Amino acid sequence: MWYLLNYIAPALHRKEQLDARIEAYNSLNGTDLRVFAPQIVEAKPQSGGTIRIVSRAILFHYIFITGPLEHIKRLASTGGGLSFVLRHPDSLPSTERIPSATTPTVAKPVTASPTSEKSSVVAKLVGATSSARKISSSTPEKSSVGAKLVGAASSARYVTVSDADIQAFSIIARAYSNRLPYYNPADIDLLDGDEVEVVSGPFTGLKGTFITRRGTQNGNIVVAATSQIGSIAYDIQADTIRIIRFAKDSRRAYDQIDAFIPRLLDALEAYRADRPLTPAQAASLHVFTRRFAVTEIPGAKLDAKLQALLTVAHEILGNPQESAAARARYEKRLPYVTNPRTLRLLHEIIPFNGG
Repeated sequence: MWYLLNYIAPALHRKEQLDARIEAYNSLNGTDLRVFAPQIVEAKPQSGGTIRIVSRAILFHYIFITGPLEHIKRLASTGGGLSFVLRHPDSLPSTERIPSATTPTVAKPVTASPTSEKSSVVAKLVGATSSARKISSSTPEKSSVGAKLVGAASSARYVTVSDADIQAFSIIARAYSNRLPYYNPADIDLLDGDEVEVVSGPFTGLKGTFITRRGTQNGNIVVAATSQIGSIAYDIQADTIRIIRFAKDSRRAYDQIDAFIPRLLDALEAYRADRPLTPAQAASLHVFTRRFAVTEIPGAKLDAKLQALLTVAHEILGNPQESAAARARYEKRLPYVTNPRTLRLLHEIIPFNGG
């Protein structure tokens, strides 16, 4: 069971401070309190035309904590901006209602903007403080999670949700936190022919094609000024780009897949340890899954290897439907794999989700 709390922290790095505080409490008291405070990735323009990728709390000042209630109360009583969110007195059984003279203040639901994904999710979660409040959404997946959370409120004074409901919402939150709008070219594997757009710096808005420079593993963006009689190419160094279209090149698929494996294992280690992905890790997984959605793979053996990687990558990114589809295709291709080393790798990464 998870308890909904307010977390009002005036300082920066509030999530890091909360994590450190709970870790210190657990170490001192021998407890296992855990916090769920999902983040969403946003791109913030900076002076000089640069863009910085930052994480923002999806739920604003609301968080979930699980563990023995007496310890959560003790943690909240030490200050630091933590306080319980209480159910509306009218929604409590008559035997549990508090006289009006001593009724505590209940956190007011946040008014959600219809165009804001983040506010939409907040409205659903905070709406659990009142059983009379109805929640609606144009997104069926998020709406069903919100309805579950509302229905999960216990008969106690504190707003709570079940482990299963938190798990369902964590999948959505993970997908939000790893949905990067832009990429640093150093974090991803671009291929010759990928079409990209520069989104920061003096060349903002330029669109072009990526090519590899001879003698290096790095590359430049080539912006071609084309006319009827020819074209002139300009090399552009870009710190931040967005990908317009991937090159459909399966000739290097084997090298691309092998080069991705260490990055996937690195992200899988963080996932198993319940640590958030770094922007570089998320970018690598996101671009790989997008690229191979449009790349044809020759041969059942190589495709089995690819589908195993896609199964894990999509699961880490919070894409359960895509992960299930890749898993089904992987299981069909697996009998064709005979190399013992490849089989060991596949069996190492696939069992991570209980398969």
